[in-house]
Amino acid sequence: MARTPNEEHKNLKRDFILETAHQLFAQKGFHNVTMKDIVEACGISRGGLYLFFSSVDEIFEAVIQKRTISGFSFIREKVNKKEDFLTILDLYLEGHKKRLLNMENTIVMASYEYYSIHQSPQAIQSRLSQIEYIKNFILDILHLGVEQGVILNVNLEEIAEQYIYLIEGMGVYGMLLNLTEAQIDAQIALMKSILIYREGVNY
Repeated sequence: MARTPNEEHKNLKRDFILETAHQLFAQKGFHNVTMKDIVEACGISRGGLYLFFSSVDEIFEAVIQKRTISGFSFIREKVNKKEDFLTILDLYLEGHKKRLLNMENTIVMASYEYYSIHQSPQAIQSRLSQIEYIKNFILDILHLGVEQGVILNVNLEEIAEQYIYLIEGMGVYGMLLNLTEAQIDAQIALMKSILIYREGVNY
């Protein structure tokens, strides 16, 4: 069913609020952002903001969910089109490298702040759902490699989890210390090396 002009306008306004809030969280972290900050940054009334969200927590959860789903949407398109697996894997890992080298422009710090104080079953389940989404996304990439005869269908679940551990670990390290490009490249090389390639594949 086609969206009405009013629904389209609401969706665009909601996306604008989330994009603006994303930038604030990246700049200030989670603890230092208030509803007033978001109202002022968006240039809307407080009532206009409350039509969509009731709290900073709710906005942050929506920002995380939107980032999780849309962050690598162009990669998802390439997977759906069954483009070259090795190229897609490179693009995916390079995307993480770019993010890790520009930590000041991400909401990684805000995410750790948020989840350190939100330990309710609902918050934990939300985080687990995001991790499961990412894991399944990685698995979709790896299964494409199997389908194209590049890698073997061996330990893919464990490999997908290992990718998450390495990426999340680099994110934490990058917040505490300077993460160099050479360090990131070394971890990306490790991530590629744990795949089991078919005989004759040079990568």
